[in-house]
Amino acid sequence: MIRNRNDEYDLIRNIVYAQGYDEQLSFFLCSMYRYMQDARWRGGCHAACSIIYVALTELGYHVDLCLGEVKAGALYFDHSWILLDGKIIDIAVAMIPAGRGYASAPIILDTDIGTNQRHKLQYGIYRSGLDEETERVRNMPFVEYMDNYPKVKDGLWGVLKLVFPEKTDIEELREKYKNTQRNYIQRGE
Repeated sequence: MIRNRNDEYDLIRNIVYAQGYDEQLSFFLCSMYRYMQDARWRGGCHAACSIIYVALTELGYHVDLCLGEVKAGALYFDHSWILLDGKIIDIAVAMIPAGRGYASAPIILDTDIGTNQRHKLQYGIYRSGLDEETERVRNMPFVEYMDNYPKVKDGLWGVLKLVFPEKTDIEELREKYKNTQRNYIQRGE
């Protein structure tokens, strides 16, 4: 049982270290989760994963930016997540908007931090295809998506500056990530 935010951050750090990753990864994931909680960022999976993708790539990790449907018990929803060495990172799953149901605590390297066990979600299942909004995100050029986030100066690049201050040259990043594609994952249940 998670008692408070510090427990959550400790769990994230412990999972990262137990799986052989370094302090940079744990620091960034905690920073991103803290931002999402403080901003009460609900329903921001596509945005959060875009930021995580850039930051982890800049840290030298090979990551995949994924999009598709997820099943949590009887709840199905369109979603984005990150794969790092084939392991799921999904902070936004804990931030599902009210009324949609509870899916999970954050997933860090395939581990649900609420249970400290392997997550029980099914990622990339195919039930009905993507809704209009998710399809729009899938087909929008990555840099355009990052540029046009409306709530922060400089779009999602501005959020990246807040949670990942190591790399803040937006023009350089825009050029570097101009050909980024989201991987649409779809397989039967």
